Amino acid sequence: MSSYRKLTDYEASILEKLFSREFPGRDAVRTQISTCLVKTIEYGDNYGSIEFKIDSDVKADVTNRIPVLGHTKDIDGILIEIFLHVIDGKVDELEIVKADNSPENSPIKQKINPSTIEVVTDQEVIHR
Repeated sequence: MSSYRKLTDYEASILEKLFSREFPGRDAVRTQISTCLVKTIEYGDNYGSIEFKIDSDVKADVTNRIPVLGHTKDIDGILIEIFLHVIDGKVDELEIVKADNSPENSPIKQKINPSTIEVVTDQEVIHR
């Protein structure tokens, strides 16, 4: 069972990439994350998903549970999706999912390069 810890530089770089796009609540989310602790979510096919412990009193006025998301491709061409979950105004989870339809859920083969992440806000998803 993992315990809470500070964000790694790698995790912080993925979050910073998600913050590169404006979305409702972004500044509050960034404030919350600046003092947060995280822990790895324990399940078999975890590709780097983390749970947040937020001690900030700042609440994010987001319009949806997932106000921003990102996607990129693994070296094998399979889509990797990154979802930032905010519940009741607090950052809850950074979910990283490899969209592999195989029963084995193949692992991510190459560390995600934040510069390759295409960021999409919930407002853009709504208007598609």
